[in-house]
Amino acid sequence: MPGIQDILAIGRRALLAQQIGLQVTGNNIANAQNPDYSRQRVEFNQAPYLDTGMFKFGTGVEVQTIRRMRDEIYDGQFWLENATLGRWEVGQKYAALVEGAFNDLRGTGLSQLLNEFWNAWMELGNHPEDPSMRRNVKMRAEQLASKFHYLDGQLRDIRRQAKQELQSDIQRVNQILKQIAQLNKEISGNSTASYPNNTLLDERDALLDELSKYVDVTIRQNENGTVTVLSSYHVLVDQTMAFEFQIRSENQNGEEQIALLLYNGEEVELEGGKLQGLIDLIQEQIPAFLNQLDQIARNLILEVNKLHEQFYTLDGRTGISFFATDALTAGTIQLSTDIQNDVANIAISKNGQKGDGSGAVDIFKLRDQRVLNDGTSTLNEAFESLVGEIGQFALHMERNAENQANVVHMIENRRSSVMGVNLEEEFVNLIRYQNAFGAASKVIQVVDEMMQTVLAMV
Repeated sequence: MPGIQDILAIGRRALLAQQIGLQVTGNNIANAQNPDYSRQRVEFNQAPYLDTGMFKFGTGVEVQTIRRMRDEIYDGQFWLENATLGRWEVGQKYAALVEGAFNDLRGTGLSQLLNEFWNAWMELGNHPEDPSMRRNVKMRAEQLASKFHYLDGQLRDIRRQAKQELQSDIQRVNQILKQIAQLNKEISGNSTASYPNNTLLDERDALLDELSKYVDVTIRQNENGTVTVLSSYHVLVDQTMAFEFQIRSENQNGEEQIALLLYNGEEVELEGGKLQGLIDLIQEQIPAFLNQLDQIARNLILEVNKLHEQFYTLDGRTGISFFATDALTAGTIQLSTDIQNDVANIAISKNGQKGDGSGAVDIFKLRDQRVLNDGTSTLNEAFESLVGEIGQFALHMERNAENQANVVHMIENRRSSVMGVNLEEEFVNLIRYQNAFGAASKVIQVVDEMMQTVLAMV
């Protein structure tokens, strides 16, 4: 038969249980504005019963566990969509930089300079012996070459920035992986199935949230509380071991090729994340724009030189190149040494007569000749097409980033409904635990009075 001491033990257990409830509720309220905090809930269970042989008496309540309110499905969705968002956002950032380099609102864009270059030849054709007209052709050509240099330099600078950001992000990712491995070690050492270390679990999940911005993340829960982190089927963290990324840069046919490697040299092909977005920019998207700009510059050089070399200078020479023949890219285009030294070497006469400017007219007509894209585009049209393609690229990145941000925001709201702190709900819990604590205190008070009565009877 249970005695007074057993009733007192029930009251004591109740006090301790409600005290833990109040402590957890207070902690929830304190972390209401902490985005990395997961709301906690105390789960109670009946204490082991007292078996007297005839009857089984309850012995009160005990705390079964302090549960962290998380939904693995929402977490997995968030990590998946957050990686996609990271890829689009970094694409949007650099696409805006590229678009800004090619959008010139001051009227000195490449299209305008090309038109001024062609018009200068027409004016020279009307005044073939006028030195000022020859200097004008030279000046327009130098301005055009300078613009090619500027655009080429801007694209290469943007690509260089992307590569520097990639290297910095890889360092951060490696740091996150090591921190997750360390937290795995601490979690497995001081947590149990009944009493997990929720603070460490929150720290680890916050790191996983950040990691998912850089790479696509898949998580496997282990029995000891640790997690295995995978990205595109490659293991990045295996319980307490972290496998860091490395970057490999190779020159293939004059183009730099970037690859991500694990510590063992295994190449990683990511399916999403900021790192993959940067790699796409570095070795695919920006090089494609550079290549198109080079094609425009190369065809301009070759087509002008092909005609110019056929015509006669003022002193009757022929075979003179207008542009340097050993500089056939947007970054290197320049006038030939002959033209730089003397504008009299600009060749525009077809018959060798000084007053003949028909060759300049032929060069002017190159403006309307379709010499690019398998004979479907003029030089001006090719550049306008490049600008349009860059604009579409920027718009595509912007729209995808906005749409994906909405998706992530929706999932975040759903996840917050589970893990976020609701102050009204916590206030209700405070009252519940306070009342239960007061009732348990009353039980102890009554038992104390009973003991005093018994002692008085002795």
